[in-house]
Amino acid sequence: MFNANVADHFYIASSSEAIAAGGGNALYALEGSAAGIFTTQESQTIPLLRLFSPSAQDHFYVTNANEAANAITNLIYQSKGTAGFIYTTQVCNSVPFF
Repeated sequence: MFNANVADHFYIASSSEAIAAGGGNALYALEGSAAGIFTTQESQTIPLLRLFSPSAQDHFYVTNANEAANAITNLIYQSKGTAGFIYTTQVCNSVPFF
């Protein structure tokens, strides 16, 4: 999803979350599928952590818990939980998610 007012991309793993994010104000518009991620932890996957900065109106995604902690402590981000789960390496015919 994308909010053109603040140039922020918001990645979600379920249609129900997309509906909730759009809310009644429709600030975030659907852009289509960027990648396929798991909504539950599967074998060989790790959490994709979602953070948000209200002052910067920016979403930030990381897989490293230390990097997330640094963003929360030093860069005014708030933890918004796990966006989904991704592979750490190429599996089957998958491609890296950057």
